[in-house]
Amino acid sequence: TEPLDISTLSQRFGYTREHFTRLYRQKMGITPGQYILELRINRAKELLLTTHLSLTKVASESGFQEANYFCRLFRKRCGMSPREYQSSPEARII
Repeated sequence: TEPLDISTLSQRFGYTREHFTRLYRQKMGITPGQYILELRINRAKELLLTTHLSLTKVASESGFQEANYFCRLFRKRCGMSPREYQSSPEARII
């Protein structure tokens, strides 16, 4: 839920931001930022299916500072709004 800066993360491991991102992409196939975003979206999905939190609270608990940005990003990544996902039968299967 906390802000995570790639520069801070790379310094923690003793690399420049660019080198850390390059190494991470080579090993994992995606950038660190993409991975963090994936984790946050997955956390939001979990909260949507297991709680009755407001979208603002789901966004906050998933590490997004603004609910509007979270909703736009969720729709772009998942093909449906957070509320549509919450009531979607196929979401229960995943």
